[in-house]
Amino acid sequence: MKKFTSFAAIIILLLSIFSPVVEASSIYGPVQFERTEGIPEEYNDTFSLNSAPGNFTLYVLNGNGTTATRTSSALVTLNGKLAVAPDDFNQNVKLIQKNVSLQRANAIGVEMRSKPGSLITVWAEDEAPVITVHSPWDDTVSNEPVTVSGSVDKIIASTITLTHNDSSSIVPVIDGNFSTRVNLTGINNITLAGTDIAGRTRTVTILLDGDYLPASYELQLGFDPQNPDSDSSLTPENEAGNGILDGYEMLGGSLPAFAKSRIGADPFKEDTDDDGLTDYFELMKLGLITDVRMADSDSDGIPDPDEDIDSDNLTNIQEQAAGTDPLVDDTDGDTLLDGFEVNLGLNPLSKDTDSDRLSDDSELRLGTDPRNPDTDGDGIPDGDETYTSTKQDSNLGASASITGTGDLAKDLKIYNVTSTGFTENPALVSPVIDFSLNGTFESATVTLPIDASRADDASNISLFYFNESLGTFIQIPSTVDITNDTVSGVTSHFSTFAIFNVPNWNALFEAEMNTGRGGGVDVVYVDVLFTLDSSGSMSWNDPYGYRKIAAKNFVGSLLPGNRAGVVDFDYYAYLTRPL
Repeated sequence: MKKFTSFAAIIILLLSIFSPVVEASSIYGPVQFERTEGIPEEYNDTFSLNSAPGNFTLYVLNGNGTTATRTSSALVTLNGKLAVAPDDFNQNVKLIQKNVSLQRANAIGVEMRSKPGSLITVWAEDEAPVITVHSPWDDTVSNEPVTVSGSVDKIIASTITLTHNDSSSIVPVIDGNFSTRVNLTGINNITLAGTDIAGRTRTVTILLDGDYLPASYELQLGFDPQNPDSDSSLTPENEAGNGILDGYEMLGGSLPAFAKSRIGADPFKEDTDDDGLTDYFELMKLGLITDVRMADSDSDGIPDPDEDIDSDNLTNIQEQAAGTDPLVDDTDGDTLLDGFEVNLGLNPLSKDTDSDRLSDDSELRLGTDPRNPDTDGDGIPDGDETYTSTKQDSNLGASASITGTGDLAKDLKIYNVTSTGFTENPALVSPVIDFSLNGTFESATVTLPIDASRADDASNISLFYFNESLGTFIQIPSTVDITNDTVSGVTSHFSTFAIFNVPNWNALFEAEMNTGRGGGVDVVYVDVLFTLDSSGSMSWNDPYGYRKIAAKNFVGSLLPGNRAGVVDFDYYAYLTRPL
């Protein structure tokens, strides 16, 4: 058999648990009942107890190890009362266990329905488990310390005996529970024994070989629970010694036996419920949103294969065929729904179906064929051709059409600038928009909306870009669209853009300065106070006395009526007058 890789082991181990084999003596059977041709068969039998009447356990094994011999309908009665109902059976049920009440003398009735050739085996045991093991349950280790823990019925005394590979020890029972550490050594046979109040010895045995299959399940699959790499007696192959643990053998389909055991799937079938979805797909792709044992898991009238969980216009069975993710509507992340790509003949597992360095969604926007790497047949791959692509932000009303190699607009970022250093300019008549692109292009046409409440004359407005080197906006040639209230301009680089009223913008830099020498409306005299540094540090900070020259020149320009004073800063101080 094929070996299952371990990538999914951790996930699957969490799904379910199996209890170890519990030993008990049979008080009836096992007896096999078979459905023959004709009307449903009815069987009747009797049996007696050698002990007092009470509660016992009735077991029904469905089939003889294959689904072909399982019955989908039967019933079992005990002493005239229904013990196992027809709806307890279906093709996926292997073992039925019922707690029943028995008398000294008992009558059992069996009615076989379903198809001819199906069969069941019935037996009763004289006790429910009085020693229950909680761990270990999964048989995942064989050569390291583990905790053996569980609980016991109140009829057990205060201790139990644990025997591990012929080495025994006493384990205390506290409040009905026990726990101890055991050092596993390869093949492990662990028996827990306790004496009940009647003096009888009750036992349970745990068989561990580290192959990820509980002993009870190994026996159902025909493996040896004391050999981690044994042969299944139910398969034509000889799996013994092939280097694959029994739990990792794939007896049917692409899931290992241990995974099948934990989700209740048929280990010998690829598709337990015969719905067209493999057990592997239902577990690993759908994550058990569906039930591997039911063709219509949610009973909504839509079979599991026809459901479309991710609403990508592909059903589960189509997703299985295409290899797409049934829980993700865009498996390859190219913004195109998987169903759209499949219907268009594209590869839903690749962003670039034709490998021309232009993604499928870009080709559809630019008008090229995503299935042909050289749409126009000029010898240049579509991804290396020059296109003009456009991106628009409908919320901001801004857009840019970029000319260059590939779908450049796809990666263009458009942001609204809210910094007051930009937005509180009195000449501004638009939002301030930043355009950025990580890549080169030939040219771009940038379009911004006009704030009509601030723009009174369309002939006076223009598009500007912010020059970071100069720290100011620079006007560029613009086109005003009065109908759509927009202004456009061509640029060779991206930056922050805005629309300004040109006369108002220029006025910010053209205001005349009043020199105070006449010609103004008023002449205002000023008082000036100079602080001059005369400390020792000025011998190297201003060795040429520029501070003194500047002060003298300033004083020389004062008007009559202006007043000036000097404060000296020095490295010492003295009083010119007594305090």
